[in-house]
Amino acid sequence: PLLALLVGPAVTPGGMAEGADKTTSRKHAPLPADVETSLPDWEEDPKLTRELKCNACAVVTAEMAEALRTRRATKFRNLTPDESMGALEWACGKVRTEYGLQMRNNKVTSVYSKDKTVSKAEGAWISGFLMNSCGDVLGDYDDLIIARHNNVPLHELRAAVCQGARGSRGGGGDGDDDDDDAVPGGLG
Repeated sequence: PLLALLVGPAVTPGGMAEGADKTTSRKHAPLPADVETSLPDWEEDPKLTRELKCNACAVVTAEMAEALRTRRATKFRNLTPDESMGALEWACGKVRTEYGLQMRNNKVTSVYSKDKTVSKAEGAWISGFLMNSCGDVLGDYDDLIIARHNNVPLHELRAAVCQGARGSRGGGGDGDDDDDDAVPGGLG
């Protein structure tokens, strides 16, 4: 099932799809020059990288929780593990195709949006960055999201995944290294 996520363009460690550049949108139309020059240089700015990762994590977590709730509502029962993973993978595909970086005053911001009424920059590196975040969340937090998506408010789920109680790996410092309920360090 995870292979279905990887069918899209291969993404390099820098977050760009192979053979793509940051000046081409998903629809292969060149970005206007002023928009191109406003694209954030996230690889050179650690603060911006952190903002992009945190925002991407929040978007991915919200979409995954919503996909699980929607799939469960349509089935009228609890989901099997395979159905749950399928819903999470579907959410990753949705994030990839529907989200872009929000524009303000013709400049790209570090805020992801799927709102069709808001101007967005879309392109290979933006969707690649989201897919990398989706893979990180899926790989490290799928069990947590599946277990808690219906039991906790979304803001708490986002905090557990994206901020993660920092330093809580391996139990909260009480010497109990096999605490299965410990929240990993977070992605944001």
